[in-house]
Amino acid sequence: VTHSAAVSALAAVPTIRLHPDELNRLGLSAGGTARAASPRGSVTLVVASDTSVPPGVVSVPAGEAADLVDIATAVTEVGVEPGPPPAPPAAKADHG
Repeated sequence: VTHSAAVSALAAVPTIRLHPDELNRLGLSAGGTARAASPRGSVTLVVASDTSVPPGVVSVPAGEAADLVDIATAVTEVGVEPGPPPAPPAAKADHG
């Protein structure tokens, strides 16, 4: 979907969702980026504040979580830290 100019704007941006208290504790802000890392790998995603996520829990989309989760273990501990600044939006081609 993200490779098609006609529908790329419809694709949801993958986000790391955390409770607002966790954002404050970690020094993160909604719209910024955060790096989630486990012993298996890491992902950097846009941060979203979400009161439905319990404090101490990180919600990562399934596709991105695959880089973090070790299916051989019952629990995968994931650390979260501020990420690099978000990349600027890609310039749109002028077809006119």
